[in-house]
Amino acid sequence: MAIKEYEALFILDTRGKDEGVTDIIERIEAEIREAGGVVRGVQKMDRHRFERVSGKLDSGFFVNIQFSAPPDAIDKIRPKLAFDTEVFRQFYVNVKAAGRFAGGAKGAAPAE
Repeated sequence: MAIKEYEALFILDTRGKDEGVTDIIERIEAEIREAGGVVRGVQKMDRHRFERVSGKLDSGFFVNIQFSAPPDAIDKIRPKLAFDTEVFRQFYVNVKAAGRFAGGAKGAAPAE
């Protein structure tokens, strides 16, 4: 099975617990490793306010993680993190399909 390069953006719900960001990121990294992936880089992008408020949450802590993993890894990671109350949103891009490495969604394509 071929290994693919991915870039993932996670929006974390850290209301009242910014010191817990590292713990949440470590949990996400553990899920990636459990699915057969290797984390290549983590970029903490700080807290940002949302243009449109979604429910009670008006801001989130953004984290970008670059990793390589088998093609079926996203199907394993996504459902597990969907149940994590501190992971508000998750987005995945297959870097090669998007035509760009770390740092942008130029020609973004859904993860395969």
